Amino acid sequence: MGETVNLIVIYNPLDTSDRALEKLVWFHKKPLSEYLDGLPDEVTWAVCVNAQPIEQHLWSETYLAPDDYLTIMPIPEGGGGGGKGVMRIAAMIVVAIAAVYTGGAAAAAYTGYADAAAAAANGAGAAFTAVSVGVGAVVTPASSFTIALLPKGFPE
Repeated sequence: MGETVNLIVIYNPLDTSDRALEKLVWFHKKPLSEYLDGLPDEVTWAVCVNAQPIEQHLWSETYLAPDDYLTIMPIPEGGGGGGKGVMRIAAMIVVAIAAVYTGGAAAAAYTGYADAAAAAANGAGAAFTAVSVGVGAVVTPASSFTIALLPKGFPE
């Protein structure tokens, strides 16, 4: 099959067990947007590459590498309040799922754990904690500090 990208599709963000794991063929110089062709336009999607959220306007400028983890999930809408709470929950779910798949590999590569299971568990926890702090900083209710860190035009 050649080199691949790991795809994690979470169908229901409120039930993360409702997901599929697939392998996509990796192509050199193929942007993320082309991997996502065919997603329904009427749905807002959360997309992460290796547990890093990627904003939609960057999809055509983002390139994957072999063995990267691409996680996609529909974002539930509604409930009032501008969707800030739902967006925060959706981002945390995507990060939690991605951390399970990417954190262990990183920990095993960098920490020298003899026991791969311990490396996976510790790495996933560390990755989730580190990334969730970042998500919390970006997806929390607006403050002057977080607004200064956000890209121009980022939804408030």
